[in-house]
Order: sequence, then structure tokens, then C-alpha cells
Amino acid sequence: MKKFYYIKIFELLIITFFTPFIIIFFNLQKLIVPIVIFAALIAFVYLRKKNYKFHSCLKIKQKEIKKIFYRIILICTILFFFTYLFLPKNFIIFPCLDLKLWILTMIFYPIFSAFPQELFFRSFFYERYSIIFNNKKFLILINALIFAIVHSVYLNFFVVILAFCGGIIFARNYYYNKSIFLVTMEHALIGNFIFSIGLGYYFFHGNIKYIYSLM
Repeated sequence: MKKFYYIKIFELLIITFFTPFIIIFFNLQKLIVPIVIFAALIAFVYLRKKNYKFHSCLKIKQKEIKKIFYRIILICTILFFFTYLFLPKNFIIFPCLDLKLWILTMIFYPIFSAFPQELFFRSFFYERYSIIFNNKKFLILINALIFAIVHSVYLNFFVVILAFCGGIIFARNYYYNKSIFLVTMEHALIGNFIFSIGLGYYFFHGNIKYIYSLM
């Protein structure tokens, strides 16, 4: 039994520290999306073998959707004023400088980034690793911490803080609702808002960061 726990802890250490180290060391930040999609495919295969009930994730209570939307509005309001007051140079610069790329980001981020991340960091994580955590608060905290540390690939402490805060929100969402749809929706809406108001600058080493360099 101890060996079982040790193997899972070792896997978590690989995910948390070794993977970001490899990405940073070999400067693979531009390949983040393919890497995330690959991890999500592994998660999907594992979940299918475990007879994970994907269809049950679509059973959503209207009360929960309202609660999530209220939370999204509150979070986005805070982020809006934070960016406006403290990062005015970046405020809403992305859609202003390249509307076409902004629209493409709004469409494809939920599909190719938010959903794969939630499939791996929430559905897969909870299915495989929740058994080694007896306390739900500790489970949520560790999940958010791992999510934040993996975001260290962007080499920006602000990104890690944002990812940790987001990780707490998304981990709680999935813990209580067990819905990949709801947590992806929340992640996608907040993520798209972050890109739109200018905080996306800190998350990109590719095209979007180049746009900001034109300022």
C-alpha cells in the first residue's frame, strides 16, 4: 500500500517540477499548447479506462451556473480595475492592436487551452490522486499549488500568483460540481477576459507578446 502512495507522489513531483524544468531549460514555451493537448489526451485515455462518466458532467443545475456567473463577474470586475489602475499601459491593448488575433484567441483558447488544462489538472488529477489526500481543503490547495508551479514556465511570478488564485477557484468548482463543463466554462471566460484587458501579456512568449512589443 505504501508503494502505491509513493508512486503517485513521485508522479506528482514529475508533473510539478520536472516538466516545467524541461520546458524552461529547452525554451519550449511556444509549444505549451501542443504539450497541454498531449497531456489532455493521456488524461482522456486514462479516464476512459477508468470508466469516467463524461456524460454526467453535462448534468448541470441552474443554481450552480448562476453561482459561477456571479463569481466570474466579481473576479472580472476586480481584474478590470486592477489592470486599469496599476497596468494602464497594457489595458485593453490586445484587441486594439490586433482585433483578428484577439477574436481567434477568444474562439480557440477555450477549446485548445482551457478544456485540455481542466481535463488534465482537474478530471485526471482528482480521479488518480485524490485518494492520497484525506482532507478536501488540502486536496484543493495542492491541486492549485501544482497548477501554479506548472505556470512557472512563463518565468513570471505574477503569472504564478494568478494561476494559484485561479487554481483554487477551479479546484473548488470541480470538487463540488464534478463537472468538466462547468470548470472549463469558468476557466475559459476568466481566461478570455484576462487576455482582453491586457494581462495576457504575461502568459505569452509568442505572437501575443510580439503584439505588446509594438507599443
